[in-house]
Amino acid sequence: MNKVVSILLVIVVALGAWWGIHWLRERSAARATTIEFAAMGSVDSQLLEEVARKTADIFGASYRIGDQIPIPQSAYDPSRQQYYALAMVGAVPSASEPGAPHRLAVTEVDIYAPEVRFYFGYWDMQGKRAVVSLARLRPEAYQGGSPNHDLLVRRAVAEAVHQLAHTYGIQHCAVPGCVMTPSISLADTDAKDGHFCEQCQPKVEQIMAGQ
Repeated sequence: MNKVVSILLVIVVALGAWWGIHWLRERSAARATTIEFAAMGSVDSQLLEEVARKTADIFGASYRIGDQIPIPQSAYDPSRQQYYALAMVGAVPSASEPGAPHRLAVTEVDIYAPEVRFYFGYWDMQGKRAVVSLARLRPEAYQGGSPNHDLLVRRAVAEAVHQLAHTYGIQHCAVPGCVMTPSISLADTDAKDGHFCEQCQPKVEQIMAGQ
């Protein structure tokens, strides 16, 4: 009987070890995708790191911080005192080559398009790149507002996830609270919890698993 028990214990231990190795491999595979984040112009490094980490976690990806990207001065419109969003995202290194990480730049300057007064973020699916502007996400940018780090990070992460998801082919969503709902105003951004809804999450997981 003792011999049988010993054999069973060996089997249980072996199965446990196998499961543990399998779980670690699955977890590593899930984190095999890397997203690259970078400051465009001067951005607080700790803020960038926090936004990058929280954004990557939502995608189940790893991340790295790339080199600072110069702000393209040709993008500046002095009449609007803003930077052209298309030129800004075009300054982010393209990730169109196979195996290259999707890239997101974070900037402090205000961005716009000719037909739009401002953007919180802008993306380029072909180049797998995006940019997020902190200018209008900062609470102190509005009358009566005061600096609030946690609120700024929450807003920046919501916009970063939204823009990056577009670079992976995820479209807008109509489910309230989903990070993929459009942001026409700051209230729209604040209504998001930064995560994908039950409809979008499986799409993201499928795309990330195929990276």
